[in-house]
Amino acid sequence: MVNGVKQRDKVIHATESVAEKTVYPILLALGFTHLLNDIFQSLIPAMYPLIKESYELTFAQVGIITMTYQLVASVLQPVIGWYTDQNPKIYALSLAMSSTATGLVFFGLAINFFMVLIGVALIGFGSSIFHPESSRVAHFASGGRKGMAQSIFQVGGRVGTSMGPLLAAFIILPLGRTSTIWFGAVAVLGAFLLAFIGRWYNREKPQNQASSGQKQVDRHIFSVSSFSIPRSKAIKSLTILMVLTLSKYAYLACMRNYLTFYMIQQFGVSAQASQIYLFIFLFSVAL
Repeated sequence: MVNGVKQRDKVIHATESVAEKTVYPILLALGFTHLLNDIFQSLIPAMYPLIKESYELTFAQVGIITMTYQLVASVLQPVIGWYTDQNPKIYALSLAMSSTATGLVFFGLAINFFMVLIGVALIGFGSSIFHPESSRVAHFASGGRKGMAQSIFQVGGRVGTSMGPLLAAFIILPLGRTSTIWFGAVAVLGAFLLAFIGRWYNREKPQNQASSGQKQVDRHIFSVSSFSIPRSKAIKSLTILMVLTLSKYAYLACMRNYLTFYMIQQFGVSAQASQIYLFIFLFSVAL
């Protein structure tokens, strides 16, 4: 047991020495691209009043759009995270934003409900790749300041989520649904920035020796954790966290998806004004 801990500490020290300093330009770039990614994601619910009217959808169909996006963006995310842990891809981040750009174009040019679903699925797929990969790079660029690095990364996403309704109110609603194609062009620029970040990570990360060392780190941490924390207690704790997270995002999703409809129907506000109220709600979440 003692030898295992010493070996773990030795390997951790060797792998962490690769990134001794916090790389703020990379962290800020990741925060900015997270802002872009979550702006694009938040455009979907922000456009629900326009989509519902354009395609004469029922609330059930609006719910199907949300379910399609969430299944691809959230449920698929740990699967992709597991795969890229085993098989790191240098251009995974760039691929993520490219998928989002394609989805925005589909979304803007959709002529029926099925094309809308394809568009949101592509946007969700981009998000499912982006989050685990960008978190990995932020962790590496933190230089040991992992909480601060994660905070910079998360704030970018939260601010981006809150900005979506404002962009929908002042750009998409006046110009029409096809204006999302211009957001797709912005996503392409984001893909180039993420390609640069991917190349930096591939150049700076530990290569053969360190990567095998990282596997040793993971193995020893697991064995030490399994020894100090009973498996049943760990499962119980994670289950509680999952339930709490599920309940939080369940009511957030309800508010985010249907607040605009409620404001329009209950108080007679315009679609543009309802987006501003949605922005206030989401910006409060970001704060």
